[in-house]
Amino acid sequence: MAKIKLAVAGCGRIAEMVHLRHFGAHSRVDIAAIADPDPDRCRAAQACAPKASVYADLAELLASEPVDAVLVTLPTHLHAAAAIAALEAGRHLYLEKPLAATLEEGHAVMDAYGKIPANAPIVAMTGFNFRFHPGFARAGAAAREGGLGTVCFARTIFSTPARTVPDWKKNRATGGGVLLDLGSHHADLVAFLFDSPIRTVHAVTRSVRSEADNALVTWTLESGLAVQTIVSANSADRHAVEIFGDKGFIQADRLDAVPPEIRPPQPSAGRLAAVQTALSSLDPRRVLAATGAEPSFPLALDAFVDAVEKKTQPRPGLEDGLRALAAIAAAEESARTGTPQGVEQFLNRFDRITDS
Repeated sequence: MAKIKLAVAGCGRIAEMVHLRHFGAHSRVDIAAIADPDPDRCRAAQACAPKASVYADLAELLASEPVDAVLVTLPTHLHAAAAIAALEAGRHLYLEKPLAATLEEGHAVMDAYGKIPANAPIVAMTGFNFRFHPGFARAGAAAREGGLGTVCFARTIFSTPARTVPDWKKNRATGGGVLLDLGSHHADLVAFLFDSPIRTVHAVTRSVRSEADNALVTWTLESGLAVQTIVSANSADRHAVEIFGDKGFIQADRLDAVPPEIRPPQPSAGRLAAVQTALSSLDPRRVLAATGAEPSFPLALDAFVDAVEKKTQPRPGLEDGLRALAAIAAAEESARTGTPQGVEQFLNRFDRITDS
């Protein structure tokens, strides 16, 4: 089978650490072209793709290169335009989250996707890679398959240490803000883990180093389950999911190589349980993985490759991207007004959403 000819639009830090490195050594993919307005970024990208043609923008690339698929890793405010260009050119699409910077732009992406002829299907995937994390997937399966009994509540956290970020990430108008940047991952992940759409959102945000860079969110699902999420761009390095049921508890840590196990309720364990928990952190299999070593990234990217080769539609698709974007819009409105917001009122502004 011929290799998939891939174009990479956007050669920033995450593309260099993850996407270019992964596909540069891939047995089924050839990075045929790269596009970025920064010549230094292009030169750095060529370390992983020395034979790739170089362009300053995606439009020029699409007009010149017969690529099969486009991977978009541009800043958020450029996602929609790049996605629409790739779809209108008839290329398969892997679009890093979020789908777009605004719901209006997200609708425009979906509109372009809806115009694709049925006899020429396009594979389109949103880059919610944490669905593929083995630990998170295992925790979700435990909840859905009854291993925890009745799930009473759950909480998630996605927090990163303070670090220098590009200017566009500092302001919501250019695609920044912790809800859109980190929270969109968990808007999708929470609905996926419990196989239930988000119904209402209540959120509080705080600005510490940049606009709305900390947030506390409560998602209430269609099933009635409430899930609390903390997202921060200037706190501890922490990324975890905890699910509590009446018959057990499970915790999955993104940076933990130890597969999570269901823990039975231990109401009388007291100090012994605390000691056991502390000792478990010394397990030699526990690792602190660098971003490039994140296991969910290659799994998600390979799922896209499989879908392109088999001409099947992968999940998460663009519809999932728009659902997550609507949940974030609801969270931002809740933070602004101080009141819970229903997600459907945001989804109902558009007519291209289909049931998951």
